[in-house]
Amino acid sequence: MDNRRAPGSSDPSRYVSEVGTDTVPVSLVEIQSVVGRKRRPMPVFLVSLAAVAIVAFALGASFAASPSPSPTAAALSSPIATASARLATASPRPRYTMQLPTAVPITPTPTNPFAWTWNRTEFLPGEPFVVTGMWGAGQRIVALGWRPGESDRSVWTSAILEPEDPESWQLRPVPQAISELHGVSVIDDRLWALAQVEGVGADPTWQLVSTQDGLQWSSSGPIRSMRHPELATFIARTKSAWVVGTNGDTGIGGADGHLWRSTDGIAWREAALPPLPGPADVVGAATLGDKVLVLGRSIVQFPDVTWFVLLSSDGATWRRSDFTLSEDDGPTSLACLEELCLTIANPYADAPGPPEVLTSYDGLHWTSAALDLGIGGEGDAISHLIRTDVGFIGSVAGTGQVIRSFDGKDWDLIPVMPPDRAEYLNELATGGNTVVGYVEGDSDVPSGVWTGVLAALPPSR
Repeated sequence: MDNRRAPGSSDPSRYVSEVGTDTVPVSLVEIQSVVGRKRRPMPVFLVSLAAVAIVAFALGASFAASPSPSPTAAALSSPIATASARLATASPRPRYTMQLPTAVPITPTPTNPFAWTWNRTEFLPGEPFVVTGMWGAGQRIVALGWRPGESDRSVWTSAILEPEDPESWQLRPVPQAISELHGVSVIDDRLWALAQVEGVGADPTWQLVSTQDGLQWSSSGPIRSMRHPELATFIARTKSAWVVGTNGDTGIGGADGHLWRSTDGIAWREAALPPLPGPADVVGAATLGDKVLVLGRSIVQFPDVTWFVLLSSDGATWRRSDFTLSEDDGPTSLACLEELCLTIANPYADAPGPPEVLTSYDGLHWTSAALDLGIGGEGDAISHLIRTDVGFIGSVAGTGQVIRSFDGKDWDLIPVMPPDRAEYLNELATGGNTVVGYVEGDSDVPSGVWTGVLAALPPSR
């Protein structure tokens, strides 16, 4: 007989007793009472019933197709021995051994708990590449940085992630004549920058350059009449003109921002700014329809900061919108679709609360609403807000989560890293359906990239 716990039974006293091919539920207590306890005499009518049952059992056994071997005569001489011999009778079924519970090693939980979890890989292993920025340019993702060159001279290099192979970065050197790159921006799926270009036997010049794939670079020629191009913060373009923002080097707490306009990328003129509360910095720009929007801050007396948004259709005449924000942490960068522009303001560091989403459909009038996603505690800052082909995405600093919206109104909070491996993203970029977050390494952990697929993120709630 083989004793195993009955399938589906949670009671440890319920087992299955197998005799031949018949299975009958019997309790463990009942089995013990047969072979190990004295019982009182049974009533006469119960004895009669037992005799009838024994006769019936004997008749049934005589017709069995495969009779079991009989116990020995010596074994039948004792009632207890008889019961033991019957329990030991061979069964035509395979014999099993009941497995008692044993200690099982704890198995680590899967590292990717979600189907859409991003995958972390080391960024350019073995390559001394210092990343200065990462952008999406059409279907590609472009990282710019520098590597050690000859005679301790750093050389600019690009690392390109092509859509055909979204896991392999390809190193493509920037032309050796380029010694500096500033104000890097994406316009019409191309990367644009103000570059210092060194000539043979001539003084270096500043030029407006661009590339689409990191292989071929083009230039509009040496620029004229722009002060401090090395302090450019962005490059933008209206339908009729180029726009560049620069900030002067006036020290901590100072502000010396300027907007420059050009119709050919060579000759530049400074544009007049509308009245502002004080000296201003210009920190970023985006295009909304046929207008360029510029995000800046006016510093009356540090840390008294007022953030503002300017807009222009030609790069020459600028208006100030009704955008007003007076928080130290300030907003993220501007992100615009064809008919919607937004930014997200993080709360004060000493006054945790939900972030604030500021949106505009014309660049002139702005509305605000709380980003109610259960975030906004200390360290829950929204960073790297960028547009995608179908909406917006941003990272929640150091939590392994991103926020995502298709219309700027309804937002989703989505975990994209395993909780035990969450890291702060230094850069975030999208190219087509691919999204990449760059993590700067240190002496213990190498630099890496988290790569995901936008379409794999869960549907909006």
